[in-house]
Amino acid sequence: ALDGYRYSYDELYSANVEGTRCVLELQRSLPKASLVYASTGAIRTVIAHSMEAENHGLLTDYAKTKYMAHSLIRLAGQRAT
Repeated sequence: ALDGYRYSYDELYSANVEGTRCVLELQRSLPKASLVYASTGAIRTVIAHSMEAENHGLLTDYAKTKYMAHSLIRLAGQRAT
C-alpha cells in the first residue's frame, strides 16, 4: 500500500484499488485459493460517519482509495456466498 503523504491520487488509486482488483481476479482464477484481507484503520472514519456521503467523510486520498479497495473486497465476499 502507498500512503498519501508522498504519492498522488492516481498512484494511490493504482496501487490500492487496481492492485486489489488484480489480486481478486487472480484469486477467482484459482478455484482452491483463499484470500485473507487485512483492512486499514484509515477507513474507520467512513464507517463511523455516513457511508452515503459523496466523499465518504474521508480526509485523505489514501483513506479514500483504501475504502474503495475495502469495498471491492466486501463485494467479492458477498458474491462468494
